[in-house]
Amino acid sequence: MAFGVQTLGANAGMMITASHNPPEDNGVKCYSHEGREYVPDEEQILEQLISQRAFTDVPWDQMGTPITAPDLIEMYSQRVLDRLGSLRRKLKVVVDCANGTTYNLTL
Repeated sequence: MAFGVQTLGANAGMMITASHNPPEDNGVKCYSHEGREYVPDEEQILEQLISQRAFTDVPWDQMGTPITAPDLIEMYSQRVLDRLGSLRRKLKVVVDCANGTTYNLTL
């Protein structure tokens, strides 16, 4: 999410966490336009805005234009590889994503 927000120039990003749990146990992670998670002070402000309903509800079809980025995973993978550089020896790596959202990045 952080990479996507920053790369696509979005105003913010939000993702549901612990989606493998019952809905009442899910959480939300919020990211700034800089692609960083909100710090606790920013989270408190956001929570206050939500609890005070200091926002305007709009119908789903007036939410704005969704952004599609079919190449984002490839861009992210390439960025990771670029930062790793060349390895001196071949490594065997075991990854258990526990059916998480990044399972497809390890294929």
